[in-house]
Amino acid sequence: MPYIKKTVIAGKTVEIRKCNAPMYGRRGNRAEKKTVTPEKQRRVNEKKAVDILTWRLNENFGVGDVHMVIGYGRSKAPEPEEARKHLEEFLRRARKYFRGQGQELRYITVTEYKRTRIHHHVIMPEAPMRVLYKLWTHGRPHVTPLDESGDYRQLAEYLVKETSVTFAAGGPYKKRWNQSKNLRDPVIKTEIVSAKSW
Repeated sequence: MPYIKKTVIAGKTVEIRKCNAPMYGRRGNRAEKKTVTPEKQRRVNEKKAVDILTWRLNENFGVGDVHMVIGYGRSKAPEPEEARKHLEEFLRRARKYFRGQGQELRYITVTEYKRTRIHHHVIMPEAPMRVLYKLWTHGRPHVTPLDESGDYRQLAEYLVKETSVTFAAGGPYKKRWNQSKNLRDPVIKTEIVSAKSW
């Protein structure tokens, strides 16, 4: 049986994985979803989502960038559709601010509202607090700088776990996260190797 050796180069990190490849190279159409995703498959899907988000974070963010949580303070929390519009307004203002600084806004956003008061997580370049208060007018931003390790798997695990119930429920957020179009893809190299040569 062949194995797949996958090498993922994302920012400062390099991951090498080996896995079985019984179906490698076979093509077929995916069947239409008819039943609820079983628990085991849900866990597999979440693990894959964590991997993809980790690589995306590692490739595009580092020191000088922040993880920001923005919510609604003591004011009445809006419905999810309205909160999405607030987030889009924030990103429009942020894009304009960074353009004025000669930079291009890079971001990943995640929204949680099923198990808690609705709030957004935003990973983006750092900006002064006085600017963030102008960009987000619905409450106080909570900002945490990213460390210099370049490995943000723990952050990815936290974001996927935080939003697992919200994502499963559907609603106005069709994806686990949203991102700017200017993010780079990690480099993923795939090789077929024999068990003997591994």
